[in-house]
Amino acid sequence: MMNKLQTVLLITGCLLAVNAVSQETTVDEPDSAIYLNEVVVNAYQVNTRLHQVPGSISLLSGDEILMGDGNNFSQTLHAMPGIYMHSGTYATSRIVIRGVGSRTPYNTNRIKSYLNDIPITSSDGISTPEDIDLTGIGRMEVIKGPASALYGSGLGGSLNLFTPESNRNSLNALLQQGSFHTMKAAAAGNYQKKNLRLWGSLSHLQSDGFRENNRYRRTSMLSSGTWQQPGFSLDYTLLLMDLNALIPSSIGKTLYDTNPKAAATNWKAVEGYKKYQRAIAGVTLANRLSEQWNNRLTLFGRWADSYERRPFNNLDDGNSGGGIRNKLSFHASQWDALLGIEWMNDTYRWQMDLDHALINKNRETRNHFNLFGMAYWRPSPRWNLSLGGAVNRVNYKLTDQFSGNGNQSGQRDFPAIFSPRLGVNYAPSHR
Repeated sequence: MMNKLQTVLLITGCLLAVNAVSQETTVDEPDSAIYLNEVVVNAYQVNTRLHQVPGSISLLSGDEILMGDGNNFSQTLHAMPGIYMHSGTYATSRIVIRGVGSRTPYNTNRIKSYLNDIPITSSDGISTPEDIDLTGIGRMEVIKGPASALYGSGLGGSLNLFTPESNRNSLNALLQQGSFHTMKAAAAGNYQKKNLRLWGSLSHLQSDGFRENNRYRRTSMLSSGTWQQPGFSLDYTLLLMDLNALIPSSIGKTLYDTNPKAAATNWKAVEGYKKYQRAIAGVTLANRLSEQWNNRLTLFGRWADSYERRPFNNLDDGNSGGGIRNKLSFHASQWDALLGIEWMNDTYRWQMDLDHALINKNRETRNHFNLFGMAYWRPSPRWNLSLGGAVNRVNYKLTDQFSGNGNQSGQRDFPAIFSPRLGVNYAPSHR
């Protein structure tokens, strides 16, 4: 009995000693608060602290983007929750946000993409942001969920890309070598003098790929600049790209189990591929009208020429067009409001042939118009309420230029669609 009592007393004494040391440590080393750097986003058209945004948004900085290999866009997107990118090859990808877009077999739709506020989504709703080299992206903001009141029709969300910004002169070079004869060479530089800033990058990526008929070549140039003046600023963005990629296509389970490197037999037989050249350019004039009013006007143009060789037929297509995007914003201590328009016009030409015999030839003229507005009210530092809406209208005209299968020409005007939006954000702490 005495042994048990001694054991209990010994354990109790040890616990009291540990508690005394813990209390002494707490007194000598008081708790401290670590405040992280403030993160400001503008995906919702106004500069807002990330934790006060009335919606679901993910952000990646330039340093976080460069933590990957710099070649695989999917690896970068997978760092954000709710976003998944299927990537069969460098040239065949599909982005899915919260399940939206998973029904599309070979590309990304229902997601709007922008580069420095310039729409890079095609007029038929296809987005290929993965074509932009990651060394040319300084920040990435993704809205998850419908954002029609801000960016037009985009059920899945919006992907906003921004080129790097720096206030010092710099020059960087990159050379990578990997398996399957993968090689990347890139160079980027920034020039800053007084109120002028110029940035540009040039990159080349090539790979023979893991599978047969899988060779990939891409050369791109991306440049942006800003000219600052007391009452306004003038920005430009220019993207040029040349891509040539063989297509291995999909194979069945039996062939995959025996030879996963194999390409689909029919695609390998014709050495199927797709190649295209692409150009996007835009100029933005930002005016400070007063202490509370600002206006941002963007003019942009787009051009693409593409050819795809396929086992069943060949597709030769291209498009050219442009548009305007204007945003008038108001800022006060408790209020933010904006009103904007976006108009795009594209001419899409496409023809198909089989064994050099023309089987189809068409021209489509497409018009997109979007009028949007949003108001934010902050009754206290912890609350942010938003109310907005947008009116979208689309029409197109088809001109059949091939008489072999009858005249399929026609015009379609879709009714205007109103998309409302209501958002509420409560932040337990204003820090």
